[in-house]
Amino acid sequence: MIVLANGAAARFDPDRLAARVAAVYDPHLAEPTDDLLDTMRARLLEEDLDGARDAYASFADDPRGSGVSTEETINDLGYDLLERERPEDAAAILRLNVARYPESANAHDSLGEALAAGGQRDAAIARYRESLRLDPSNENAAKMIEKLQGIPSR
Repeated sequence: MIVLANGAAARFDPDRLAARVAAVYDPHLAEPTDDLLDTMRARLLEEDLDGARDAYASFADDPRGSGVSTEETINDLGYDLLERERPEDAAAILRLNVARYPESANAHDSLGEALAAGGQRDAAIARYRESLRLDPSNENAAKMIEKLQGIPSR
């Protein structure tokens, strides 16, 4: 399979696209998170945040999904929502990652970004601090804390 792409959006992954197309011909090639992502995106496009959360909970509770890492998938979905200027929805989705991966500095950092984009300064600082605690080398978290502390809270 060959994927040709003329340019790329921030979240475009040609390898993932090739795998998804190949899975049409051989379902065994599908990533376990593909259906989850499709369902969650569909719910979010319908502005059904609760439906997206329910889809995630069902996937996580299913024995076939419980051992599958969803951190990157949910993180990407959160950033897709940020790019669509839906920071509150992005924060709600990224909270799923923090709940499932509480020791992930990246999960806290990403949630901090969504909270900051939504104007929730103090909550964003708290997430960045937790990210920095988990990964003291996270320069982005340190810079964002400094930047956000210079902005008056609402």
